[in-house]
Amino acid sequence: MLEQQSDLKGLLLRSNKAAFIVGADITEFLSLFLVPEEQLSQWLHFANSVFNRLEDLPVPTIAAVNGYALGGGCECVLATDYRLATPDLRIGLPETKLGIMPGFGGSVRMPRMLGADSALESLPPVKMSARIRR
Repeated sequence: MLEQQSDLKGLLLRSNKAAFIVGADITEFLSLFLVPEEQLSQWLHFANSVFNRLEDLPVPTIAAVNGYALGGGCECVLATDYRLATPDLRIGLPETKLGIMPGFGGSVRMPRMLGADSALESLPPVKMSARIRR
């Protein structure tokens, strides 16, 4: 466990690939919507704990981001203390276009980091009707 490494001075997250983290292929986790709610809740709790532990490390954390950081990749970047990016960076939470809330704290971390107005600008526009349907 990184939290218990007394000689740890910092943590650098980076990728040797063309993209940092492109996030999950939605077809990979569609089956999670079919499991009992308790099982889904346990999976989300575990996944959230990974990002929370990264955010809470007692040493500086840095994400060196290249290419794409989408979905969970974006949420990983948001959980670090510092971010370095290449000019070709494409970052975001594309799952929101499908009506899926970011599951690993991105919807909380992004406005905390960018401010509410900037965070809202980074999300896709959603068409809403004021008419109540029954």
